[in-house]
Amino acid sequence: MLLETNGVRAIYDLGLIWSVDRIKNENKHYRDDHFQEYYMPFDNLIFFGESGIGDLFAFPVTGEGLCRDDVFVWNHENDSRKWVAPSVSKYVEWSLQGKIKI
Repeated sequence: MLLETNGVRAIYDLGLIWSVDRIKNENKHYRDDHFQEYYMPFDNLIFFGESGIGDLFAFPVTGEGLCRDDVFVWNHENDSRKWVAPSVSKYVEWSLQGKIKI
C-alpha cells in the first residue's frame, strides 16, 4: 500500500496509514528515552497510523525482527496493546466502516 499511496488519509485528515517518512519519524520519536520512563518498550511495535485521540496503530514485530500481519492499537493512557484486525487491508476496511472500537 505504501508503494502505491505513501499513506492513507481518512475523515478529518486522520492518518489512517502514515507516509513512509512519518512512520520512520514517529517510531524514532516513540523509542526516545523520554517515553521509557512512562511506557513499556516499543521495540516490538512498528507504529503506522493514528486514532485521532492519541492512540496509535501498529504491527507487532517478532524477536527475529519480522512484522506479523495483525494490527494492534496502543492505548496512550494505560499503555495497553489490543488486537484490532488480522491485516492492514481489514484494518483499513473496518476503520472506514466504523467497526474498530478502541
